[in-house]
Amino acid sequence: MDKNCTMQRIGDSEVYFDRCSQKLFFDGEETRLDPIIGSLLQYFLDNAQRTISREELNEHVWGGKNVSDDAINRCISVLRKSLGGKQQTYIKTVPKVGYCFNISVTSTLFLTDNNIAPVQSKFNYKIISISMFLLLFICIIAFNIMTKAGISNAIEVQPEIKDLKLAVLPFINMNTDRKQSYFSNGIAEEILNSLARIPELNVISRSSSFIFNNQARDISSIAKKLDVVHIVEGHILKSDSEVHIQVNLINTQLNKTMWSASYETEVNNLFVIEDEISRNIVNALAKSFNISLSVQDNYHRTSNTKAYDEYMLGRFYFEKLTESSLLAARDHFMKAVELDANYALAWAELGLSYHYLSNKLLGNIPSKQALKLGQEAILTAFEISPNLIEVKAALAQNYYRHGDLELSTNMFRRLIQDNPNYSRVYHWLYNALSEKKEAFSVIKIATVLDPLSPLLNADLSHGYMLRGDFDMADIVIARLKIAEPSSWMTQHVITEKLLYQGHYADVVNWFNQTKPEMNTYNRYVYAMALASLGFKQAAADLYQDPSAMEFGFYFNRDFTGLKQYLDSLPRENNELLVKPAWTALTELVLENHIVSRSIYEKMDVCSEKKQGVFRCALLGYARHKMGDEKQANYAFDRARGMLGQLYADGIKFSEYYPIEYLESVLLIFEGKVNQAMAVLLRLTERGYLPFFIKTPLFTSLHQHPDWHILRDKMEQLQHQQKTLLINGIL
Repeated sequence: MDKNCTMQRIGDSEVYFDRCSQKLFFDGEETRLDPIIGSLLQYFLDNAQRTISREELNEHVWGGKNVSDDAINRCISVLRKSLGGKQQTYIKTVPKVGYCFNISVTSTLFLTDNNIAPVQSKFNYKIISISMFLLLFICIIAFNIMTKAGISNAIEVQPEIKDLKLAVLPFINMNTDRKQSYFSNGIAEEILNSLARIPELNVISRSSSFIFNNQARDISSIAKKLDVVHIVEGHILKSDSEVHIQVNLINTQLNKTMWSASYETEVNNLFVIEDEISRNIVNALAKSFNISLSVQDNYHRTSNTKAYDEYMLGRFYFEKLTESSLLAARDHFMKAVELDANYALAWAELGLSYHYLSNKLLGNIPSKQALKLGQEAILTAFEISPNLIEVKAALAQNYYRHGDLELSTNMFRRLIQDNPNYSRVYHWLYNALSEKKEAFSVIKIATVLDPLSPLLNADLSHGYMLRGDFDMADIVIARLKIAEPSSWMTQHVITEKLLYQGHYADVVNWFNQTKPEMNTYNRYVYAMALASLGFKQAAADLYQDPSAMEFGFYFNRDFTGLKQYLDSLPRENNELLVKPAWTALTELVLENHIVSRSIYEKMDVCSEKKQGVFRCALLGYARHKMGDEKQANYAFDRARGMLGQLYADGIKFSEYYPIEYLESVLLIFEGKVNQAMAVLLRLTERGYLPFFIKTPLFTSLHQHPDWHILRDKMEQLQHQQKTLLINGIL
């Protein structure tokens, strides 16, 4: 039996490792290891009681990627923690050499899909032994019966169904014109999407498999990185009217081509060929696994090849997720629907382009205008093809962007049930669930399906940071650095982690030395670090764009200027407020409590759906200042309930500060200033600089007898950080 499909008992302990699922079983609980950590443990088990150098680990676990010693040390630390922490002595450090997995015996249990993990009780080992004996006895009897009946033909052992996991790599563009890459990528994506609709298949998503575009290919290495057995790869040569396509389906475990074909076709006949390729791949897999599989034909819903060409260009640019690429994607999708007004997929993608551009972190189109245009496009797609999963997913995302969290989350969950291969929905569900415990579980599942996706791995690393697990965040960031080293998402999580840890000078040094793309995500992290160090004007100077100047006023703590800016913004259709959250905060700081309270109440900031501790506490404070203690206490109780849920879900950070900062704000507004002061003093001892507490909202804190102690500690911490900045120490 394959060595990779075993349950291994580590030494004489009650710790077991399932090599197939990459799970550890210990003391009645199971833990799924990160793929890198699982590979590391697997290599240690295969080389037990032998000293292994870091160079050897780098070669065999990381595939010779020249991973730093720090990264390897962090992975060892995570593995030790997973195996039981300091009380376990499995991994021994050999100074200046490497590591030794210090175990005497590794007992191996061979598993089938029906085995039970041997951690449920101390008697499971005996139960498994008895079961295996009975199974052996039955097999012997069956063998004797078959032999007597004259059955002599050997029974072919079929692969396990769980091996029906495959990836479709971007097809290689054989044209000298590199701009044609969108076309070869588009053909591969269409085949991938067709295969992903088959529930029996586990298809790696585009964002992971297309990482290997324009790279030298080692199919076996790629299969290992994506944790798949089967790879679909090919190449395309396109002329004005004809296309040559070569496609191969490879079993990487057997190093065998299961199916291969070449196609010469006119561009107008491309859809038929795509369906035929998908059908042939499915038939080859069905034959290999001796099961029944079927593929849906012609889900593209267009016969216009020029519209299809524009759609592929749109998808090519959309996946880059930058403002310029999203604008380009929008334009191509618009051309696609102009060429074919019934092209549902293009309408759906056009709507999503507007949705992403409405997000100030990615685009610069006024939010209400973009959301309106996005909704119109998505509803048009739904009228044309209401049953397409892409259209239903876009509709669910539309409900989310318009604030209907309950409906959108229910739709996302249903879509995942119907098609678990559609990783895009996992990301949207993660956003809809926000900081809830379920969100983290969702994104973990998504990264198994889409292991190299920059977007999903950025989500996953962010989830680990929120929970204070920076070792695991480092492992995910290392994966991002390998997959997309120059992506703005990789840049963002690197600096985001430093900010979460209170390393403000390191953030500024990184930006000054690296000079990354200054999109809205990166700009906000940079500004937060500058403001925390006391460079208020430098932070404000990052926001000169007229559409986002509120951030500049905020970081400069200029709330009078912020009010003037907000009042000057044009209003559409006699709307009362353009940016209600900013207006409510500004009015509260300027002591216009009636206006602030009214806005927050209209925003329903204390509802179950909003889950906003800070804004709900601000509403309570506005009510308190107006003398409405009953309603103020109601808001404070709601905010405290939300805060308690964050603690219960394991959340340790929010908005780049420890969760205790939110608690201190709530305590101040509740009038419990002594307790708030104690919390804030502890935060500064840990190296955090909550710069916002110097605003007039916290006058009661400023009047506390220990305020000068807190202020001096913050100034001392700023000075220490600035020294690091001046010396350029990273």
